[in-house]
Amino acid sequence: MSKDGAIERIKCSFSLLDEGRKYTGNHRKYVIENAREICYAPETREKIKLREALGYYGHGGRQIAGRMDLSEVQAVTLPGGTEQAITNIPSNVTVQFDIDKDGTVPHSQDVLDSDTGRIVQGLNKSHVGGFSWACPGEDGGSTGKTKLTGFSGFDYVLNPGFAYNRGYVLESAGEADQLIYEAVNAVVRDEKKARAIADSWRLDVPDLREALFESEGDLADAEIKRHELEKTCDRLTSEKSELVLKNTRMSDELAGMQRRFDAATASLLARQTELKRRMEDSDRNLRAVLEGLRTSAPFFIPEKAMHGMLEGDFSKARAIFEQARHMDLSQFPLPGAEERRERSVVPAAHVDGGDKKVKKFGTPEWGWNTEV
Repeated sequence: MSKDGAIERIKCSFSLLDEGRKYTGNHRKYVIENAREICYAPETREKIKLREALGYYGHGGRQIAGRMDLSEVQAVTLPGGTEQAITNIPSNVTVQFDIDKDGTVPHSQDVLDSDTGRIVQGLNKSHVGGFSWACPGEDGGSTGKTKLTGFSGFDYVLNPGFAYNRGYVLESAGEADQLIYEAVNAVVRDEKKARAIADSWRLDVPDLREALFESEGDLADAEIKRHELEKTCDRLTSEKSELVLKNTRMSDELAGMQRRFDAATASLLARQTELKRRMEDSDRNLRAVLEGLRTSAPFFIPEKAMHGMLEGDFSKARAIFEQARHMDLSQFPLPGAEERRERSVVPAAHVDGGDKKVKKFGTPEWGWNTEV
């Protein structure tokens, strides 16, 4: 018995990256950084220093109580509804606990001089069972990441989650290494080379397991990202449907505007055609009037003057009509000559100094006194 009253000190070591199980176990994926943070937290260090990181034979007491830290006597409710007091006798206490950066977890347990402690001592000597840490946290299962939030101690269980978390070496592990060595030696026939090859294979296993652990963690992250992408895809699909609906409404509005524009354009074109037709009729009527005037006039109207009148310019024709106004047409054998003989053409005259003087037709003086 040690000076601390322990009947035995058991030293163990396991790796967070090597569960040591293929077909059984929880297959949890622990985050090394998180586990180290809990391991070296001040409250954890104090609990170990004060020998309060107690362990029990089995997890049953913690499971029944529904809590990690147990008191000496715990009142629990049984399945039948009755309450019963249970005495929690620790079997061991953690005196050393570390976690290396590569995930290796060495720890030491003092087996207590108690009924449960002697059970643990006997099972350990019989190579049955091993230690399992009791830590609250978020259980990620076999696919997610498990994160710890505290440390309560190591319990002794018959089937530890990490198969190598024991105070002894499993015979099967040593036999496997020896079988590998013997098989290699039978081929190379050199004990030194065979040992080196077998050792290299054994050293590669943790690396392969670490890579497997990381790949499974990456797979879990990829699954989370896949769910996020699915949500994003659903959101984008919904937004796309809204945009399609909005685009359909805008297309309908645009089609309605196009129909109204086409109708207005057709109406303007019809009105323009009607106005053009009226203008053409007006031009034809004007031409007919002017042609009739040209035919019936007792004097010649030049083509340029006719063209000007058709275009709305009567300046040239007006001069011609002014000249004809002062001509005596009665002397010509024209229709209505008799009526015109009764009228005489009176040239424009200018009175200057009392003398009545007739200005010559077509001179500037004549034009000055012409009545327009």
